[in-house]
Amino acid sequence: MKLKLLILVFALALGLAGCGGGGGGGSSGESTTDVNSQFVTQITALDQSALSGGLTDEQYLTSYEQILTNIDAESTGAQDLESYLETHVLGVPLNSSSLSARSSVNRAAISDTITRIRNSETYQMIEIFITSVASNLLLPDPASMLLDLAQPEVFTSIASVQVRTHIMDAQFSGQISADTAADLVGRIQRNPFEAESHLLAAKGETVPEWLPPFEGECLRDCGSPGDTAIYSGSFSGTMTESGGGCVWQHAVSGTIEVVVTGSGTLADPYEGTFDVSGSATISLVSGVGCDAGGNVSISVFNGSVSGTSGKLNASGSGTIGTSPFTAALSNADVSTSTVTGSFVFDGGVDNTINQSVTLSRQP
Repeated sequence: MKLKLLILVFALALGLAGCGGGGGGGSSGESTTDVNSQFVTQITALDQSALSGGLTDEQYLTSYEQILTNIDAESTGAQDLESYLETHVLGVPLNSSSLSARSSVNRAAISDTITRIRNSETYQMIEIFITSVASNLLLPDPASMLLDLAQPEVFTSIASVQVRTHIMDAQFSGQISADTAADLVGRIQRNPFEAESHLLAAKGETVPEWLPPFEGECLRDCGSPGDTAIYSGSFSGTMTESGGGCVWQHAVSGTIEVVVTGSGTLADPYEGTFDVSGSATISLVSGVGCDAGGNVSISVFNGSVSGTSGKLNASGSGTIGTSPFTAALSNADVSTSTVTGSFVFDGGVDNTINQSVTLSRQP
């Protein structure tokens, strides 16, 4: 998969070479829309290839420079691309991102490639475009309002490419360490704006007031298990039941199973089923003329799963013997291998079983 993405990025980057020249339509006869739609395809492929680790830093920067150069080569390339992004990616005009508002890039970069990228008119347009959208259209609820864009995944990919370039610039110019850069790149996976905020802080620069609302939000790859995933684990505990002068102890043990679908975004939240099964041994602790107890089975019926942004909740009700009970898994962290959260088993007696559980993904 990494090789395919790498080949796609370079093929697409080179595929537009020769489209530049006089006029916004390009000398090859391609329409402006075709050139700009290919730019979006290239940027998305570059982002995914970088996320998968399929590119070296040099390959990434060279590819990005070529993509920008192809647009810059058009006489009105940056302006045409901006209009295309407003129409097809945002779905609304964004007047605040006009070319007249742009300022040149002044910070020096050690890498000649990064310097050329930052001097690109298209790069500068994208900088203002991304900032304008994030600060004007995505607040106060970034994860939710992102869904109002025509193509939220494309916008996030473009933002990710910009932020990754910022991180490389800072690393290569000695402003941050390699370890800090690696941490920031990891944050891009879920939220490029959170990565940008932490980058500015690491450099000792002021964080714009529009960035903090993005902190902690998951904009993509929100702990998605991928295809339908089954997680299971065990629990055990004791409950006390008293009444009519009698006291019993319930020793409960069982298995928790959660079936999860969905990517965990607001557009595709976690869904699935929740099942608890096992048994309880009921023993008489004290009392005269009381039921001696015994072994009973437990099972959940109609358990359900919900959640977003790497957090999952599950709940259901069932029977323990002939008596009702409820069970819930709350604020659980979801990954491709485990689900970890707080599990509560309520048998309707004097106390509940409350413990942290880790469920492992089943093959």
